[in-house]
Amino acid sequence: MFFTIALVITALLQLNSIGIFGGIKAGNKMLWMYESHKNALITSGVLWLVLWILSELLLGK
Repeated sequence: MFFTIALVITALLQLNSIGIFGGIKAGNKMLWMYESHKNALITSGVLWLVLWILSELLLGK
């Protein structure tokens, strides 16, 4: 279950990054996480935290 959720989240982020959701025009609010290095680092940190919490809940002892 955890791996399925992780793959879905990753797939959605990848589809968003290539412009499937909202296009690739300048000013697209869905692409804010890819507009700067700082935003990409924040997004990756949040993704790591979400996956960590999910793993603790779904795979925990």
